[in-house]
Amino acid sequence: MQWWIGNLTEAQRVIVREVTASMPETATWYAYRDAKRDALIRLLRSGASVQRIQRFLTDWLIEYRDMPASPRLAQTELRTGFTALLVRLDASLSKAQRRKLIDRLVRLRRDFMALQRSARMAPVDC
Repeated sequence: MQWWIGNLTEAQRVIVREVTASMPETATWYAYRDAKRDALIRLLRSGASVQRIQRFLTDWLIEYRDMPASPRLAQTELRTGFTALLVRLDASLSKAQRRKLIDRLVRLRRDFMALQRSARMAPVDC
């Protein structure tokens, strides 16, 4: 959370502890993600074609083609938990923390837009 919003107050630390305690065990999710990241690095180092890398990334990050059931369930629960965490933290954010969060989101949006050949935003209901 500190990467997203900066230093936490003690009250914010309590919120993070409470919400994350109700989140699912994440070892299988992180193991899956790490394995996919390693596979991507191997593809890049092997000189795979742009089309092969694009297909790999689409299958992994968009279509979730080979995601086992356990990480798929964990992914959904983690998203729900992270949303709950942000909602609970929202009222406690200082101006500096809110600015840091917004700046991080803006940079991520810019980075993702830069990855597109013809930059466009996805529809809100996507």
